[in-house]
Amino acid sequence: MDNKQNDEAMQDEMTEELFPENVIVLVDENDTAQPFELIGDFDFEDSAYAVVAPYAPDEEADETTVMVFRIADEDGEDVLYEIDDDEEWNRVVDYWNQSM
Repeated sequence: MDNKQNDEAMQDEMTEELFPENVIVLVDENDTAQPFELIGDFDFEDSAYAVVAPYAPDEEADETTVMVFRIADEDGEDVLYEIDDDEEWNRVVDYWNQSM
């Protein structure tokens, strides 16, 4: 098992042991793991999207920061990608807001 696979296995194990089922751990560009609550997922315009919020179990959220990612399948695993295209972002956010 190479280092990347080992890191992924440890991350999966950490997520299963420490967080509820609806919490995922995302790794940022600095290789820092952060837990996020999966608010929902949906299909729109031939793509799948995930809506997540920072996981804070002990805090009451007055105002929650919500992020939307495009979901892609890579080797049978769901991978989340930032939406870089402003037009796509606007359409996706409008769709999400209307479905709420």
